[in-house]
Amino acid sequence: MALPPHYAPTFTPTTHSTIPPNIDPRHVRLRAPFTVVVTGAGKGLGRHIALAYARAGASALSISSRTLADLEALEREIGVIAREEGREVEVLKGVCDVCCAEGVGGLVEGVRER
Repeated sequence: MALPPHYAPTFTPTTHSTIPPNIDPRHVRLRAPFTVVVTGAGKGLGRHIALAYARAGASALSISSRTLADLEALEREIGVIAREEGREVEVLKGVCDVCCAEGVGGLVEGVRER
């Protein structure tokens, strides 16, 4: 089956299979204290962004998603990364639907209070 011309393999002539060292979270160190807020952190890209910041040395991560179970699993993973590196990462997790203004307001307040 032929792929349409706008599909990924023909869309860009260059593909990368490795992360350049200047953006690889295993080689980049963030200055402490460094706090990050990641919405949509329960799955997919948001989850991987949160893990990358944990690897890069973020001292605090606020993670939010619509599903608490996903956040709890991510919090455990962040804890493993921190222990492997001999440091602590403060994790603030909260269920939040970014389509709801009250939920976003609650998230902002929680981060400010912490």
